[in-house]
Amino acid sequence: MFVVELHKLDGSHLNVHITPDMTLAKLRDHAAKDYHVFSEVKLFQGLREITDVDFVKVELQAVVIQTPAKALSEIDKILEKYQRDSQILCASVQPGIEWCHEFEKMHAAAEFAGRMKEWSPEHCHKVLQIMERIEMARVAQEA
Repeated sequence: MFVVELHKLDGSHLNVHITPDMTLAKLRDHAAKDYHVFSEVKLFQGLREITDVDFVKVELQAVVIQTPAKALSEIDKILEKYQRDSQILCASVQPGIEWCHEFEKMHAAAEFAGRMKEWSPEHCHKVLQIMERIEMARVAQEA
């Protein structure tokens, strides 16, 4: 969801929640609703007037950091799928060839997570949960 903050000449501002179907014309109409019927609202970005056919440039910063969270999530997702499939299949059936790729992904995720130097308490807790799930799966397979 996006919110556009429209600054007015009197120093006040209006926050408008942008919906997927919002156009610049609708945004302008929304801004004009509190003004006299003969008033006109013009939208500007910097010194450039924005018309209905213009593109509005939105600048954001994306910070990419390495974290074990995504790797742990991938391991957890694979384990969940494996446990679900194992419950459906007969206990004597060994994992098929399709699981080789899944286990390779899980191994790669574990290696990546293992190289991380900083772990939050939440990540440590997640590792313990994953280890518990692996142990439960191992015990279930031996039974």
